[in-house]
Amino acid sequence: MVSSIEDLKQLLISVGFPAATINLFIAQVLHETGGLKFNSAVALQNNNLSGIKWINTSYQKATQGIKSPEGNYYAKFNTVQDWARDYKRILSFGAKPINAKDSTDFATRLRQNVYFTDTVGNYLNGLNYWLKQIPASVVSTAKTGGKIIGLALFFFVAYKIVK
Repeated sequence: MVSSIEDLKQLLISVGFPAATINLFIAQVLHETGGLKFNSAVALQNNNLSGIKWINTSYQKATQGIKSPEGNYYAKFNTVQDWARDYKRILSFGAKPINAKDSTDFATRLRQNVYFTDTVGNYLNGLNYWLKQIPASVVSTAKTGGKIIGLALFFFVAYKIVK
């Protein structure tokens, strides 16, 4: 089971998410879950870390999970790896949010795919809030508002190697 943001990062990378922009996907999961509650019923009973809904199709490798507050059902995955693969599938069609270069591009592509109904600006504010909450030890080279936030991590790692 995933029990930290670092675990989430490693899980996403292990199923093929681009490492250079991994923070965008972490921030989006944090935004959708209000901080990624690793011990929520949806996470624990369904191996579903972001509240993906069950759509009853052959390409979603899931079964019907627990009922959501909206009245439909969450997807229940056999493993968190299956959840991560489905999350990647969702972000890989249409405008391909998985290929976004920064948070603005990511939010715009998600909106083009009708992933959310709010304005891009409001969703982007949420993403940028969560990007700032990701611990420095997990920071990659994902861009926030066009600025690289991974430079500090590079110097930290270089310092540890030299030390």
